[in-house]
Amino acid sequence: MASSGTVSHSAGGNCATRVASLRKSRAAENIGAGYLSFSEMLKQLGRFFRPSRESVDGGARHAGVASVANPESPYRKFWALVIAD
Repeated sequence: MASSGTVSHSAGGNCATRVASLRKSRAAENIGAGYLSFSEMLKQLGRFFRPSRESVDGGARHAGVASVANPESPYRKFWALVIAD
């Protein structure tokens, strides 16, 4: 997303392809951009954590967060939250 400057679940391939190396049976992601701090991102993306957790059948046991800055983009910072079993 940071490379292209766009917020999209298909940036860099689909979610299943991106998380395949995790070797989990189920995974979900939440994405966002424009939140400059971890706490700001967590407030916003955290609102969507429950639906994502439920999308992995309530068996979510792992979560990971990543951010990448792109000062050339109007968003300036991109975030991904991945939840897996």
